[in-house]
Amino acid sequence: MWPFGKSKEELQKEQDLKDNAHKGFVEDRTPTLKQFEVTDKSAGGENLPTMPYFLSNFLSKPVGSIPRVPIWSVTFDSIPLDTIKKVNSYETNFIQHIDDQTLSTLCGDVLHTSKGCLYAQGIQLPGDALTSNGEGQQQGGLYREYMNQGRDDLAKIKISFLDTSVSFVEHVMRPWVMMVSFLGMVKRSLEYRTNINVMRWGLGTEDAQPIVYQQWTFYGACPISVSNEDIDYTVQSGFIRRDVSFVYQKYSYYPGPRKYSGDLFKG
Repeated sequence: MWPFGKSKEELQKEQDLKDNAHKGFVEDRTPTLKQFEVTDKSAGGENLPTMPYFLSNFLSKPVGSIPRVPIWSVTFDSIPLDTIKKVNSYETNFIQHIDDQTLSTLCGDVLHTSKGCLYAQGIQLPGDALTSNGEGQQQGGLYREYMNQGRDDLAKIKISFLDTSVSFVEHVMRPWVMMVSFLGMVKRSLEYRTNINVMRWGLGTEDAQPIVYQQWTFYGACPISVSNEDIDYTVQSGFIRRDVSFVYQKYSYYPGPRKYSGDLFKG
């Protein structure tokens, strides 16, 4: 007898079972292209491995194409310059000299309409959520059912603006925020509100028309805060950007792809 009361034949049988089990595990778990073949009915019933099918039949179609994140634009339907110019009537001598020509240039079609708002260098689109809590009495290990406690408030939009020598943020956004606070958030809302359009673009078609893949429109928007700016003697590693937060009354989403027929890119 061998150690532990097992014969040589029994030990050899156990070892053979272990070897066969290990061999079966490796064989069963080793992937092959054959295991991932799918039938592409649109291609005449040919069997294509998953990766080529994913590349040629999914990513190449509009429904599966990856959006080109850097190609986007922000436009304002209007900027309430007449309201912004009234800031000195509410805060005496806040702007020592209001230059109408400078404001018209900062908010003109060249910098805002022909190619979108050129000052906008980034935007944080809001999400959406609701509050859900467990309801009912807790009984031992039983679960409570989740119930809707209401939709969360509309999240703010944050847009990062390029700060140039003639600052768009200081000339336009800061007095705009101040006028929103002076006029209030309910009455005379049309005096300081606008609509903000955010578009994500795709490559143009053969007739050179751009394609809109996604569009968000935020209605009744107005700025409520301008970020601080630190000024010191350190060397700037990049362009100065200022963040402005906006609130809005509602928003809508337009799915694509669709051809664009507006005024952008015509100038």
